[in-house]
Amino acid sequence: MKRTDDQLFTRAREAAAGRVAEVVRTLFPEGRQRGDEWVAANHVRGDRHPGSFSVNLSTGVWNDFASGEGGDLIALVAYTLGLKPADAARWLLNESAHHAPAARPAPPPRMKPADTGPSPAEVARVWSEAGRVWPNDTRGVGAWLEARGLDAVALLGLDLVRTIPRWSWGADGAAKRRAVMRVFDAEGRLVTLVGRLVEDAAEAPKEVTPAGSPRGGRVLADAGGVRMLRGESKPCGVVICEGGPDFLSVARLWGPDEQRARSEYESAVLGIWSGSITPELLARIPDGADVVLCPHRDASGARYMQTACAGLLGRCRVAAAPYDENRDFNDTLRAGGASRLWRRIQAAEVVT
Repeated sequence: MKRTDDQLFTRAREAAAGRVAEVVRTLFPEGRQRGDEWVAANHVRGDRHPGSFSVNLSTGVWNDFASGEGGDLIALVAYTLGLKPADAARWLLNESAHHAPAARPAPPPRMKPADTGPSPAEVARVWSEAGRVWPNDTRGVGAWLEARGLDAVALLGLDLVRTIPRWSWGADGAAKRRAVMRVFDAEGRLVTLVGRLVEDAAEAPKEVTPAGSPRGGRVLADAGGVRMLRGESKPCGVVICEGGPDFLSVARLWGPDEQRARSEYESAVLGIWSGSITPELLARIPDGADVVLCPHRDASGARYMQTACAGLLGRCRVAAAPYDENRDFNDTLRAGGASRLWRRIQAAEVVT
């Protein structure tokens, strides 16, 4: 075994040491606790009934008595997600980095009147109860991500999207499977969720938010973006995307691994809908930052550019990612993969 792999495995075990139970419940959410063990049906081999598969919630050591397989926490992640051991260790590092405590506590949430949508506490509760997205989800959110060229395993580590099988907020009120993402305000507070339809249903809206939740001044943000909005960091590089799929596409390129490798150049990725850009949001981007704008290739995207430039030019170095034959950046990812999307962003031209 290579020395670098030994170091990687050691770092992963140390990072996950205090989160073993949480990781196990994430991988096998339908299980139940029995003493110090988590007992679940092994969905990897199609087991429908719990009993023969268990994981120690303190150590992560697992055994499948039906198949004779077992191992430590890294082996469990590798087995469950179909990864090589080194990739499983990186997944644990990503997961632990995303859930690490912030350098400074976030400001206390401001409770909102009942007619302006759910309270922050209710939003946080629904998010905590939402299901993780699994790569082997062939019918729901996992399949939707894969169809859009998005790596479900990587996004599982970043925890930017989850799934609520029955979405009951919004006007449709139907049992539609939706990809659910967190929405923050200009100060980095979690204020609502947005649900993206992943099934073909012409009568249902593509995106819904809880009744009474405003869109103006609301933003999707990766971990670096949330820290920036809260005033906990001043990233040198910021990418602003139009809408949810483009946000997920770009955030995957700038995940925790990449940020750790370039700690001197921390990045932030934001997803802002057309018409939702406000001076308050743009003011959270630090002076002197390199900002890349990624609007759609349409009239709405042109207005998006104008609004963003009006709040950034003169204090930030602003560049626009060039258009190609695709309407948006998720289309570029689907057509040419991550390398092509990355080249498109790197080719951004400075706006004067």
